[in-house]
Amino acid sequence: MANLAATLERQITRIVDSDIKKYEVEVRSIMDQVHDAILSASPVWTGYYKSNHTIVIRSFRGTLKTQGFRLSPLTKDSQVPLFYAANIAPRAAEEKEKLSQFEAGDSITITTGVPYAGEIERDGTETAAPGIYADAAAQFGLKYTAE
Repeated sequence: MANLAATLERQITRIVDSDIKKYEVEVRSIMDQVHDAILSASPVWTGYYKSNHTIVIRSFRGTLKTQGFRLSPLTKDSQVPLFYAANIAPRAAEEKEKLSQFEAGDSITITTGVPYAGEIERDGTETAAPGIYADAAAQFGLKYTAE
C-alpha cells in the first residue's frame, strides 16, 4: 500500500509541476506581448520615453527579483529628435530578458520612471492616443493601475 501511495504522489507531483511550468511559460509569453504592445503604441520624439519601459518582477514574498525601474540614461539631456532611438531595441531586449526569472506566484509590473509618462498616458501626444498602458492591459485582460 505504501508503494502505491508513493507512486501516486510522484505522478501527481509530475502533473502539478508540469502545469506550473506551462503556466509560467504562458505568463512570460503574455507579458512579452504586453511589453510589445506598449512599445508599439509609444510615441517617439527623442526616443527617451520609448526606451524606458521597465519590467519589474517581485517574488510572492514581495522582494524584488529584478532591478526596479531605472532610466537609461538617468536624465534626458537632449531634445534632439531620435537622439535616444538607438537605446530602444537594446533596452527592450534587456527588459524582456527579465521575464525568464518569473516563477508561479511572482508578480510582474511594467512601468516607467520617465517624468512626463503620466501626461502621455493621460493626454496622449500628437502621434499617440492616450492610455498606452491602459490599452495594453485591457487588450490582454490584465489589471491596470495608474500610479
